[in-house]
Amino acid sequence: MVWAVVWYVFYRTPEEHKGLTPAEAAHIRDGQTAPSGPKPTNAQLLRLGPTWGLMMCRLLVGPVVQFYIY
Repeated sequence: MVWAVVWYVFYRTPEEHKGLTPAEAAHIRDGQTAPSGPKPTNAQLLRLGPTWGLMMCRLLVGPVVQFYIY
């Protein structure tokens, strides 16, 4: 509840925020566009090191976390 109160006090829309430049406000209003181009295939993803790092992290850490949660 405390975080909700802090957020309510400090949150401003881009139009109300005094620290934004017009270019920043326009970027926020336009929204972030999704990357263009085709989605990578699974084979392409498996060639990337970060993919393997994430999978190994989930494989090794996931069971430990589940053990402590349950």
